[in-house]
Amino acid sequence: MRITDWIQTICTVVTTLVSVATLIHDITHQHR
Repeated sequence: MRITDWIQTICTVVTTLVSVATLIHDITHQHR
């Protein structure tokens, strides 16, 4: 794989993790 492919994959993974983290954060703060 090329470096650009790795960067693209990492960016996708990071974006997904941020979305999941935000979702979990919202859910945990709703259940007070």
